[in-house]
Amino acid sequence: MWVTQPELISHIKKVMEACRVPSGCIDDAAELAAWGEIMGLGGLKDVYAHLSRLEQSSSPLLHHVAHHTLDGNKNSALIISRLIFDELMCSASVSHGEPVALTRCLPSMSMMENVSRAAKKGYQAEIYIPGAYPEVHVMTALHQDDIRAFTLRLSEVNKHLFQRGVSSLLNMAENNQETQTRIQHLNAKAPALFLTSKDMKLKQRKADDKGINVDRWLWNVLGEKGNQSLV
Repeated sequence: MWVTQPELISHIKKVMEACRVPSGCIDDAAELAAWGEIMGLGGLKDVYAHLSRLEQSSSPLLHHVAHHTLDGNKNSALIISRLIFDELMCSASVSHGEPVALTRCLPSMSMMENVSRAAKKGYQAEIYIPGAYPEVHVMTALHQDDIRAFTLRLSEVNKHLFQRGVSSLLNMAENNQETQTRIQHLNAKAPALFLTSKDMKLKQRKADDKGINVDRWLWNVLGEKGNQSLV
């Protein structure tokens, strides 16, 4: 079924409200999940899969538990992904080009939005999201017009980055040679791309002009949950 982008965002916001997600995170979470749905990254699917975690959402604060490690406080990535972006933009890791690990968080492919946001600001960026073992989903950006998403095996990325309990890894850097070189090596390994900067522009244009084709069953199930916010 086809829906408009405002309808999609509004639908997800009702779910977040029904789950009693902290009010300051609802808009960002809805926009993030909608972006993931538009880009074909399963935004609605993740909202459904994360329902129990969303219902237990605690304080969206991030905690520095170790050098280059953030504690997600058992939250869904849907409600803290943009907080992570803001945290990294204010941290020294951006100038040093060192990946930051996120722990105790339920990851989502929609977190890839952070790479796109970083690229728009002129940064190089990379994110690693564990998939079904031994797969790792990766998105890289050398600049705004060179964004690539692909899947590699764990053995093809730095194994030391994925210690036990790591939910995802994100790096944003400005003109950092080490980051640029690592991204170039990753891009060279990519067997196939499932999303590129060109794809993203086309998908967004299609969403603006025609709407988004969503799964009717998922839409209805989430709609039932969202209706609880009206009770």
